[in-house]
Amino acid sequence: MKKAKINFLKTIAFLLVSIIMSCDSSEEMPNQIPRLFSPVDFKSTVAGNDVTFAWRQMPDVNYVLDLSTDTEFKANLTTFQIGKAAQFTAENLLTNTEYFARLRVQQENNTSEPSKYVTLTFKTLVEQIFKETSQADITGTEILLTWDQAKKTDRLVMSSANMPDVTVQLTATEIAEGKKLIGGLNYFIPYTFKIYLGERLRGTKTISTVG
Repeated sequence: MKKAKINFLKTIAFLLVSIIMSCDSSEEMPNQIPRLFSPVDFKSTVAGNDVTFAWRQMPDVNYVLDLSTDTEFKANLTTFQIGKAAQFTAENLLTNTEYFARLRVQQENNTSEPSKYVTLTFKTLVEQIFKETSQADITGTEILLTWDQAKKTDRLVMSSANMPDVTVQLTATEIAEGKKLIGGLNYFIPYTFKIYLGERLRGTKTISTVG
């Protein structure tokens, strides 16, 4: 009888604690801000070292996109405040490089918590900004190089068998016009040209001089 009474008292105490905890939780709930749903259909399309992102648009939210070259989103981190658009193109990324992207939504008035991130991985392609070289641009001692002048550059590196690499700094005019005449070459020799912006390789082309 005594044991049954003790068990009854324990049950009553447990119910009282549960009721108190439930009341406390119900009082806290109104202060919690609901979290937005994460973006859906997040995808990327790579074109050279540019990439276009797309997702399914949701009403009354803004999108924030992070790009990085590591999974911790620390190396080469860039953040884009996209607004309400459902598509965005990031240009002039590092060539032939694996990237990690994450996207979330947030509200301007902060009535909801930002959503959780959705992520994806992509790799940029080997960039080629050199244009085709016609036979009229090649002689026995000179080669006229041309490239997409909309792409920023600062130098060329020329190499060939049995000779050290030669760095050719580009002038402001050459950069603006997207062309450089390379002289002092030898007959019937293949030369390889690489064009850079800083350490970023933007194109490679091998051309042989003629007789």
